[in-house]
Amino acid sequence: MGCPRGQVWNSDLDKCLDCLICSIFPLTPSCNLCSPPATSPEAQRSEAVTSPNLTFIIVGISAALFIVVLCIVLFLTLRHRRKKPSFSKPIEETGEGISQGFVLI
Repeated sequence: MGCPRGQVWNSDLDKCLDCLICSIFPLTPSCNLCSPPATSPEAQRSEAVTSPNLTFIIVGISAALFIVVLCIVLFLTLRHRRKKPSFSKPIEETGEGISQGFVLI
């Protein structure tokens, strides 16, 4: 059947299909009749730059771990600095503040 350039006849649908569908559905039976698209070096380079899924996962996990460790260190530092000083000698045991004029015999 006479399909325009970049399209191929699909007998199941009885119509021409665009060959771009083969990039989405590569197992389509009529895709073997489409010629592979010519890729320029720039397209290959941009494809390599735009699909670093593993890199994003590694960077995301590293950033999350860094934030968690930073929060723990900050919490421990603030907790250590906020400790209230305790008295070295309780007032009741030292006898300070008791008037000397009131002594029982």
